Amino acid sequence: MGALREPTQTASERAVERGRAQLGTLGSGNHFVEVGYVAEVFDETVARTLGLWKDQATIIIHTGSRGLGHQVCDDYIRVMLDAARKYQIELPDPQLCCAPVSSPEGKRYLEAMACAANFAFTNRQMITHWVRETFEQVFHKGPRDLKLDLIYDVCHNIAKIETHTVNGKKKKLCVHRKGATGPSLQTIQIFHLNTNPSANPSSSQGIWVDVPMYWWGQREPWKRPLGAPAMEQAG
Repeated sequence: MGALREPTQTASERAVERGRAQLGTLGSGNHFVEVGYVAEVFDETVARTLGLWKDQATIIIHTGSRGLGHQVCDDYIRVMLDAARKYQIELPDPQLCCAPVSSPEGKRYLEAMACAANFAFTNRQMITHWVRETFEQVFHKGPRDLKLDLIYDVCHNIAKIETHTVNGKKKKLCVHRKGATGPSLQTIQIFHLNTNPSANPSSSQGIWVDVPMYWWGQREPWKRPLGAPAMEQAG
């Protein structure tokens, strides 16, 4: 499972209180646990790399940081509104309130966001455990026999500090992805050097297309601004 490692991670007592009772739950909205199967393979090499094959059963778990993450958002909207006035940032809409990443407000938000992201990782880990237990009870087989291995786990509403090429120069940027993920450039380079075409996988959910599809980022899109983000992801 994934994790974000900020030097310190802080969230309000109210955020922790809301999250405590919801750990291990899906929530409402478009969150789901979906059992499917691999109907078609478009790249046998990449599929084998990830341990996927035709007619294989799959499980997609889509859920996030629940009430804890929602409260972090509520807490920092007020902080960012004050920060925007403090740093004289003109806002086209109050919901776009913000602060410089290097400011005290910006640093505190990244710490709180890391708390929410790690809550989401833990939440999915618990649900994954119960999904495995359910399959074991139904098929009377252990996890090794069922091969219910994790392919990937990723956050899709998050800000990350990344290095990208802008106007021919490498710059450290804060990249915010809302309902999207980007493949790791380092991972692409390593696989590229080893002639392995796979990178961080993504899945487009049934709410966007008729059936879920797994995608892999290639090296070429990074020559365009910030690469090509995938659709909303399931971790």
